[in-house]
Amino acid sequence: MGDTVVNASGSAEEEAAGLAAVRAALDRSEGCPPVDDETAVWFLRDRRMDAEAAAEKLETFLRWRQDLGPITEEQIAQSIATNAAYVHPHLDKEGRAVIVVEIRKHMKNDRDLDAAKRHAVWAVEKCLEMMEEAPNGSGGIYAVWDMRGFSGANADLDLATFCILDVFRKYYPKRLTQVAAVDSPWAFKPIWAILKPIIGKYSSVVKFCKANEVIANFDEGKAPECLLENA
Repeated sequence: MGDTVVNASGSAEEEAAGLAAVRAALDRSEGCPPVDDETAVWFLRDRRMDAEAAAEKLETFLRWRQDLGPITEEQIAQSIATNAAYVHPHLDKEGRAVIVVEIRKHMKNDRDLDAAKRHAVWAVEKCLEMMEEAPNGSGGIYAVWDMRGFSGANADLDLATFCILDVFRKYYPKRLTQVAAVDSPWAFKPIWAILKPIIGKYSSVVKFCKANEVIANFDEGKAPECLLENA
């Protein structure tokens, strides 16, 4: 396990023609929200240059995102305050934005699921903004799960399923390139046995590894602090 996800691109001519076809399809759909070219091309690549399939999936995303509405830090303040999941301030060596999850800090019984879901979407969009502003931004997201200290109280299949199947498969496809599960304990094995078949092929992006393996993916001093503390 531990394969990376790669979006399939076409030639400049193929992508230009595909983009035009996607936009034409969206224009025919009454009330479809607007979209920038970069996002439209990303969905086109996700659907392997099938403009009809890309337009259908993109429209689903655009209408969902419009219905969800703006997400402010105030709305998700309680979720942010746990510091269980956050956007790392540095890109990794591959130009990927990083979402860090310190799993021991996430208490399922204390969280508000709706707020946690909004927090997940907010974090993904913050990652995309970071990469748009960085000259080496790759467009992909690297998730680091610090599994040390995991117990049953931290297991949250509802949130994990939403993040992987809804956020990263349906709405932000091919953005999640790899997940590093750091020092996963034995207690996680029965949870993984349940989660793995639920997320299907996305289980292939999960790599069970040691902290030093993740640290090596960053320039010196830029790895997540939670990993540096005990490395």
